[in-house]
Amino acid sequence: MESLIFNIFPEFKEFSSNDEKYGERFISVIVPCPSDESKRLEIAIHEDEVTVAFSFWHGHYSDSHGNIDNLTQVIEDIFSERRAVCSYICEAAPPINAGVFVSALMTISELPTENTEYYYATEIQHTSWRGTFSRNIRAEYISNSQVG
Repeated sequence: MESLIFNIFPEFKEFSSNDEKYGERFISVIVPCPSDESKRLEIAIHEDEVTVAFSFWHGHYSDSHGNIDNLTQVIEDIFSERRAVCSYICEAAPPINAGVFVSALMTISELPTENTEYYYATEIQHTSWRGTFSRNIRAEYISNSQVG
């Protein structure tokens, strides 16, 4: 799997290391985000599976998942900002704890601007690689019956 990644993205080698967690060895690639030093693209390569993470989203890619052919396209889409991460965030409001409740990698045209999905979310956060589409939207829930 590492040859798949490093043949297409040779620049990732400088950001890679051999790591171990829970007794399992894997290759870790951490690419710093140019628009926000607190964000980074993380890739973990373990046996036949590659996990890609950006912001609060992550995805698993392998032959057994049937989606390995999508792996390089997803990375390219993140870097080119054809896709961004959309996260629904909630402030603490008992019985719900504060935090991110759901994140998805979406095309830019799919990014929501209002909250019609999650009644407990109070903010929608868009995160794109270069920051072009990154923003936080105050987003109180709007029921489908209120959408005109």
